Amino acid sequence: MKTSYLLAIYLLFMSCLATAKTQAQQTLQPDEFKAQFSKILEEHNVVGAQLVIFNKHKNTLELNHGFSDLEQEIPVDKNTLFRAGSTTKPFVAMAIMQLIEEGYFSLQSKVSELAPEINIHNPWHETSPIRVVHLLEHTAGFDDMHFKNLYNKTGQEVNILESVNRDAESIVVRWQPGTRHAYANPGYGILGYLIEKFSNQAFDDYVSKNILAPLNMNNAFFGYQQDNSAFSQGFNSGEEIPNYDIFLRPAGNLSISASELAKFGRYFLDSTQHNAIASINSDILAKMQMPHSSLAAKQGLNFGYGLGLYQTERKGHLWIGHNGGVGEFITAFAFSHQLNIGYVFMVNTSSIKYREISDTLMDYLHQNIEPKQQPQSTQINSDISGYYRLQSYRNQIFAGINWPFAAVKVSQKDNELTVSPLVPSESLTLIHLKNNQFIEKDSYIANSIFLTHPEYGKVLVTDGQFWVESSFFMAWLPVVIGLLFVISLAVTLLYLPIWCVNFFKGKLKSKSQLLIRLLPFCALASLILLAVTFTQITLLTIADINAATLAIFACTWLFALFSFMSLISFYKFKKQETNRFARIFLPMSSMLFSISTVYFAANGYIGLALWAW
Repeated sequence: MKTSYLLAIYLLFMSCLATAKTQAQQTLQPDEFKAQFSKILEEHNVVGAQLVIFNKHKNTLELNHGFSDLEQEIPVDKNTLFRAGSTTKPFVAMAIMQLIEEGYFSLQSKVSELAPEINIHNPWHETSPIRVVHLLEHTAGFDDMHFKNLYNKTGQEVNILESVNRDAESIVVRWQPGTRHAYANPGYGILGYLIEKFSNQAFDDYVSKNILAPLNMNNAFFGYQQDNSAFSQGFNSGEEIPNYDIFLRPAGNLSISASELAKFGRYFLDSTQHNAIASINSDILAKMQMPHSSLAAKQGLNFGYGLGLYQTERKGHLWIGHNGGVGEFITAFAFSHQLNIGYVFMVNTSSIKYREISDTLMDYLHQNIEPKQQPQSTQINSDISGYYRLQSYRNQIFAGINWPFAAVKVSQKDNELTVSPLVPSESLTLIHLKNNQFIEKDSYIANSIFLTHPEYGKVLVTDGQFWVESSFFMAWLPVVIGLLFVISLAVTLLYLPIWCVNFFKGKLKSKSQLLIRLLPFCALASLILLAVTFTQITLLTIADINAATLAIFACTWLFALFSFMSLISFYKFKKQETNRFARIFLPMSSMLFSISTVYFAANGYIGLALWAW
């Protein structure tokens, strides 16, 4: 008995020793990881990058890779300024929280009363006014900024109020404020204006003095200076791309180095420093990291976009931060209280497979961390099964393209939901915890919730997406019509060589027979040309009047013209058509093209003037 006991202890000891030895062998040391990560950046043709990993006390790893200027061969160093894009937003949010604490307004203040000079159109103004919290959490119902309000290429500085109002179409409220999240940059333009109005200071001056300076973030700049060597250039496929300031500067105009941005992350991690910024304390910082205003948040889902910061789950752990992208620059900024670690990763190259690089970084940050146990699941008690349609589009201009196929079938069994797109693709499995909250399979943090609403009925929110119950008919009808339209396009193209051969053989006896075949193909050709032209524009040129945008404008009208002409021509000359296939297919395709034209027109795609959108 004693021998067995000693043997068991020995085996346990050897097992632990072997485990520790294996972990030690698998652990990448900082220098090893830097070498590995630099190699990956080179393989992905990243021109220049900065990476800083930090804990609450200090930076634990710093990597500066490549060049900020290829032509001048200027290397990236720790002081090189990269454009942070939307990582600007947490600083704006903190400035707003500071003004709130100092009594200028509150999270629940009505924006229409604070700034009636902003041209917001809210059909729900009387019952559901837009409040400051809605701007902070992207729950106001705004469209995202339109193309004409992206980059300021005028060479003149435009004040923030004018920058917001010049794109009045984007601040038309699309649904009841405070119901759902849909990322919208105009809201942060308005927040920047509120900072200016109530502080009597320029927005960037106020944030620099009251938020950046107390954290010794002195190497930061609002804007971009093209000819200043302290600023990195931006690159796409190795080519240097011009940089411009954006109109909505508070939404994403910060230029900063990764080492400076890491100071902001350490501020959140180190509770002893939470009073460094006037009027800000630990309670306010905790509040910023949680959502408050959406229906999902009000029903108890503590996951999503908070007051300028949002939550993500990585390998079972909660990370908080804000990524950004502007021009050719990409920024990733996040920290984890659970792991006492954070990172800033900034690149000056947009033509990369960012996810592959990010996954390598995540693997390193989570090495040797014990996997968490999945929470206990429970039986679903609500009737959730049915068809649902997405009702939270970020960009309204793309809604018409996505809408026909943005429906899912939800099935439930015991403690699981299966969310299946109607167009075959990967299904989502959700596991019920309690109170109609769900986690994704192999996940650990609830990011989905089912609720009912007096106006919308059954609602399923999955990782910020707002799905509203639909009927079987209304879920499938757009899908069927959309698929028939796509099939008719394909058959029209395949039919082309057949009737061309028949034409040259003299089998098409009249001009009318040629016409009713040619017109549908001309409609198809206009769509093909439209698609090809879209590949020739970028976000820098999409709002200009140029050959590509004029061609897009013309092609949309040509598709409408040829579609209606094909329908009219067939019914005018159908008695002269003797071919059985043509008598069936041509009216069907012409009808589908005409229906699509009406649908495209209703969504603003016919006569699409991108320079005015």
